[in-house]
Amino acid sequence: MLVAAALSAPTEPDNAWDLAVSGPEKDHPERALCRAAFVADAAWVRRLLADDELLVGPHLDEGERASLVQAAGP
Repeated sequence: MLVAAALSAPTEPDNAWDLAVSGPEKDHPERALCRAAFVADAAWVRRLLADDELLVGPHLDEGERASLVQAAGP
């Protein structure tokens, strides 16, 4: 799930570093597929994030949790 969340993050077209590392959106259609998967299953992702067993700690650090929250959307 963390890899899909990372792959779903859009590339900022004005950010040279982002483009150098990730490439432009048009070259990576898998990002749109990952975003669509998170949108389709956002309720499940939010439910998992609400699970006390997955709170920040040894299983999921703050950055990983933030990445999943961002990918799942509001």
